[in-house]
Amino acid sequence: ENGDDSVAVKPGYGKDRPADCTRDILIERVTILRGMGANIGGMGSGCVQNVTFRDVTVIDPALSGIEIKTEAGSDNASFIRDVLYERVRILGKDAQWKAHAHTCAHIIGDYGTPGHYTGRTIPQIANVTYLDVDTAACRSAFVLNCSSIQVCQGIMLDNVTALNFSCAHVDCTAKNTPRVS
Repeated sequence: ENGDDSVAVKPGYGKDRPADCTRDILIERVTILRGMGANIGGMGSGCVQNVTFRDVTVIDPALSGIEIKTEAGSDNASFIRDVLYERVRILGKDAQWKAHAHTCAHIIGDYGTPGHYTGRTIPQIANVTYLDVDTAACRSAFVLNCSSIQVCQGIMLDNVTALNFSCAHVDCTAKNTPRVS
């Protein structure tokens, strides 16, 4: 339990890509209580590749339960790619938590207010799969909001349970993905 990212995968910054990336990470069998979830970023430069979050339960997340966040940076070769969120459950047990419109699964492709980050490029987000993800307890379940200057590519929702979905600037495919009423 904390007031910030519970699991935060941050970028590698070397120029030899993908060798210098933060890569080949497995986060498995984790339960998070009231933290800000299992996340990648924020990042404006560097790279993250081949990250798997598997069998993750987030109970009463402080903000997002799972999130990928990029902001303006100075490196036009930056990226986040080949990410798998598999068997993730976001649960709302606390009545106060249930009263808020938390976004439980989130891609933010251009984080920050205009002018907050001074870089001119946005890292590419590509090949992100959400497999067997349950966000039915969330009022604002899936928000995939990538940058208009760096559209997210290859986003897959497979067997995702949610009340609603919101997508902008995303190349997204969904299958076996019911909305819960």
